[in-house]
Amino acid sequence: MDRVSEVSLRYSDLALRLDQPVPEYIAVSFEIRDDRYDREKNPNGYISLAISEDKNSAELVAHKLHEIEVQSPIAGEDLGYDFSAGTNQMRKAVSYHLQKHLFGLDSCDDALVENVCVAAGAGSCIDALVSSILNPNDGVLLPIPNYKGFEMDCARSGARLLYVPTFIESNFVPSHEDIQETISLAHSK
Repeated sequence: MDRVSEVSLRYSDLALRLDQPVPEYIAVSFEIRDDRYDREKNPNGYISLAISEDKNSAELVAHKLHEIEVQSPIAGEDLGYDFSAGTNQMRKAVSYHLQKHLFGLDSCDDALVENVCVAAGAGSCIDALVSSILNPNDGVLLPIPNYKGFEMDCARSGARLLYVPTFIESNFVPSHEDIQETISLAHSK
């Protein structure tokens, strides 16, 4: 197996820790989330103090939003924490859109929904990606000029930033020679 394949098959130490079971108090808070306290409807329900999420006032907030004529139909259950990868409904819609319009498939495979992650902006996606694959001292090739957000995300993981020069004459596409030279310099240090 060559070095590139070997590197691409591993996850970062952080990503491996994320694969561990969640702490018990978080697991319990998800188990009881549908049995929450309500003075009239469920006086024997739970009040969870484990996660900073106020489900008891969500309906009141939704009602107030409708009173001030917010046009979107917001329900109280939409105002709390949700799946960090996006709701299943959203991930399914994105998956179907990609399967149909990007990959040109006539029918959509529900199994591919599990491979979709929805985040709040490209920065969140890049941060999640580099956190999943980079360990301290891993090297990352970055062209110059580049988007400075890449530098911050990669540096936060402890990776070494290896800058590859680019030039207007090549439309800022790094040459194979410049990439190899950058790698050689990094190995010599």
